[in-house]
Amino acid sequence: MMAHIPWETVTWAVVAVALATALYCVLGRKVGAQGVRQPPRPAAPKAAAALQRAPLQPPPLPGKMENAEKPTQYVVAPEARSLLSQVSAAVPGFTSEGFLHQVNTLFREVLSAYVRGDKNFLAAHLTPAVMASFTQAMDRVAREGLKLHATIRRIERIALNRVTLLPDTEDPAAMMCRLTVAITSWQLSYVTDASGTVVEGTEALTEFHDLWDLTHMPGAEGASVWRLSGTATT
Repeated sequence: MMAHIPWETVTWAVVAVALATALYCVLGRKVGAQGVRQPPRPAAPKAAAALQRAPLQPPPLPGKMENAEKPTQYVVAPEARSLLSQVSAAVPGFTSEGFLHQVNTLFREVLSAYVRGDKNFLAAHLTPAVMASFTQAMDRVAREGLKLHATIRRIERIALNRVTLLPDTEDPAAMMCRLTVAITSWQLSYVTDASGTVVEGTEALTEFHDLWDLTHMPGAEGASVWRLSGTATT
């Protein structure tokens, strides 16, 4: 007599084998693909990525940033601006912008000439009264064996603060113009004796506030110039 065959068990066994075969095929392919796949590169830090993209630049030279001079700020006070048209009428070609840039140049040149003791340059750009004051100071320096040191590191601001219109003493029908400017600068300014010892001022960078009066006057060979007619330190 034939033994009873448990068909239900056989059926489930066949199903299990079929599922196992299918899972092996699917999972086997995935594992194999992962085995040959290259591992992902780690993301480079932002700084390193930036260095890879941009060419390397040489470092700044020593002292280059310290010596770089920032632009000067030029300002015209409202009370002075209202009189500029009269200045333009008295001084052909006058502009406030051009005048302030001229003051910038003149300030540097006058200080340099004073340190050098260049009386010829100063006499051409100062009124007689201011020239006498400068001469007295320069003679004292020479007499006492002193040495002036002055270096402008930066002219921070030049402001045209006041306009004064005066009758011309030689031509009553004409007007003379005197402009007052405030100059803010950073300087190394000091005086040393014969041994090199600092006797006035300081070797440290110092902020200076100067008031200059400049008067428009006839110059050499009939040329009109702005002459330094007054100085003060605030």
